[in-house]
Amino acid sequence: MKKYVLEITVFLSGAVVMMLELTGSRILAPYVGTSTFIWTSLIGVILASLSLGYYHGGMKADEDPSQKRLSQVLLLAGVSIGVVAVINQTVLAYITTFFVSVKWSAAVSASILFGLPAYLLGMVSPQAVRIRMKDINTSGATIGRLYALSSVGSIVGTFLVGFYLMAWVGSRNIMFILSALTLILALINRRSNDATIALVVFLISPFVQAFGKNNLLKIRDTEYCSVQVITGPYPEKHDRVCKVMKVGNEYSSGMYLDSDSLAFVYSRFYKMMFHFHPNPVNTLLIGGGAYSVPKYFQNAYPNMKMDVLEIDPALTDIAEKEFRLKPDERIVPIHEDGRIYLNHNKKKYDVIMGDAYRSLFSIPFHLVSKEAMEKMATSLTEDGVLMINILSPVAGPNRDLFHSMVKTCREVFPVVKAFKPRKTAPAERVQNIMLVCSLKNPGYRAPQVSPEIQDMLAQEVELNDIGKGEGIVLLDDFAPVEHYAEKMLSSYFQK
Repeated sequence: MKKYVLEITVFLSGAVVMMLELTGSRILAPYVGTSTFIWTSLIGVILASLSLGYYHGGMKADEDPSQKRLSQVLLLAGVSIGVVAVINQTVLAYITTFFVSVKWSAAVSASILFGLPAYLLGMVSPQAVRIRMKDINTSGATIGRLYALSSVGSIVGTFLVGFYLMAWVGSRNIMFILSALTLILALINRRSNDATIALVVFLISPFVQAFGKNNLLKIRDTEYCSVQVITGPYPEKHDRVCKVMKVGNEYSSGMYLDSDSLAFVYSRFYKMMFHFHPNPVNTLLIGGGAYSVPKYFQNAYPNMKMDVLEIDPALTDIAEKEFRLKPDERIVPIHEDGRIYLNHNKKKYDVIMGDAYRSLFSIPFHLVSKEAMEKMATSLTEDGVLMINILSPVAGPNRDLFHSMVKTCREVFPVVKAFKPRKTAPAERVQNIMLVCSLKNPGYRAPQVSPEIQDMLAQEVELNDIGKGEGIVLLDDFAPVEHYAEKMLSSYFQK
């Protein structure tokens, strides 16, 4: 074993780097979302830090090509990862207070939390190469072998975290595992009192967080996201107490503790389906979340059937355990990406409800493109109706997404309408907008309308000038929705 300590160290340190990067995406998600900005920041910061580590590590290796120096580097790397595991929530809370921009929040957060560990891990391979290099005639083979081992370790670490650890133990525990693994590597390269002290610090560090403020203790990491279940005053300032599911850094869905009526204002606008369709029976919901919408229709309309596309089976499990979901033959969870399902779907639906667009920070572009709308259209019956909830200002300089969505829907549907669930919200503020699209022109209208539906219909947004000269037709090939979201952030945080 001693003969291959360096090889084992290089292999495992390579694994730690990629495990750190993947886990970092989950640590950042509750605060800055899961958009490409987050991955860009993480990848860029870690590559830059590794490069600096390679460069500096190579110089230090020439000065002292010893395993003692390697052990010190690993010791510092292990301690830094353990510190990140303890303080990340506090740091992120402060950073997101100072930076409104997702780009800046993500870049600064990634730099502060992961820059140092990645830099120190980058120093490992040059040090190991210098120690192992004994003959200039075989130096190329030595360098190639050790860097190949590091790359193989990175591959193993990637699949280990992505396929197993993230769902099994969660991001915070993975960070402690990485810290422990790196400290063990420090120990096997050179036993020292410093490493022993570091292990003691590692063992007591999980208890340190109990003494600080932490509102995110109930995070559950799934294969797709970080989930929190929060009970308290309703986030929209109603007097009733709600239980809310938070996916990433945004409210996904919620329920009143004393009933299954729809707590989120925008979700009540799905009731308008009864005005636009004569008899909706077979329906499809894209985006289940805590299953608040399916539960309501399950109880209120016994004849309605609803297939629920929820990519994350863990959310369905949480909905059953925490949100009183009771699936039956009328509510059928389908754990599949919405677009993939639509691509092969042969079933016809009276109503399709899109509720996967509520996230401002990570809009699924493949569900807002013209091609996606065409798939939805072919999945509707002749009288079918598509109802899509999006977030955007209704007016002002940041309404690119609204214009583009209307323009895209009009490419496929002859009838496109929009409704503003929040009657008093300023038009320039980011808010829910319910788009209603129909294949029939002018489409069905209910002969009698309830007062509740009448009030909803009165909040229709005039679309005559929407999409004319502004916005683009969103395509699979080009749908810059995250850039639209970035522009909307300034109005999103208005009070």
